[in-house]
Amino acid sequence: GEKLVLLHEHGPSWRGGGGYLFRKGGVKLGERGGEAIEEVVVQAPHSFHDHLTGEIGLKVFEKSVARGFFYNTIHRYRARRGERSRDEVHPADMARSEGSVFQVMSEHYLKDTEGSKVFQLHGFKSRKLARQGIDVVVSGGEEEGATALAERVVEVFREKIGAERVALYPRDTDSFGALTNVLGGWCAQHAPGRFVHVEMDLALRERIEQQPGVLVEV
Repeated sequence: GEKLVLLHEHGPSWRGGGGYLFRKGGVKLGERGGEAIEEVVVQAPHSFHDHLTGEIGLKVFEKSVARGFFYNTIHRYRARRGERSRDEVHPADMARSEGSVFQVMSEHYLKDTEGSKVFQLHGFKSRKLARQGIDVVVSGGEEEGATALAERVVEVFREKIGAERVALYPRDTDSFGALTNVLGGWCAQHAPGRFVHVEMDLALRERIEQQPGVLVEV
């Protein structure tokens, strides 16, 4: 019974412009526990590289009242023939491309929608964090300290998967702080406290893909 709008680049030649799925409706999307639900967009900027993040993002959008779901349409490291992950420039890396449609759409959403937030999903593989037993790292994308939004997300994760398996950047780890994320950097300057970056290991992504309720509650 909902009305959705999907914006995406026109094929058959894809340039990595991304896809943008919106749920229509008023600014207030309802209530949960007597409190107004916040405006939020879920993002998966590396869906072909960070395995299952695209599937998880779409499921979270479907099962929640998130305003939108933004996703990439080309692999972050395969936009051109012979491109390698160690190359300096990656034109299809939506998390590091300042001039991308993905970045512009994100900025406009945050500027034009009062109090809105962005919830960005990523996947990691780290021997260091595996040795520490950490499954998820949450960051607000700010170098100086954790944001209130990131702290809130950490608390939900800790309730669901155990406190020892959840790390908050920079308090608990110096890994995956999203300091090179262009949207995180833009938010630190223009929309502080409204961006959260969630890095999950593969086992957790596989679990959440089957049971997305953890992220829906976040």
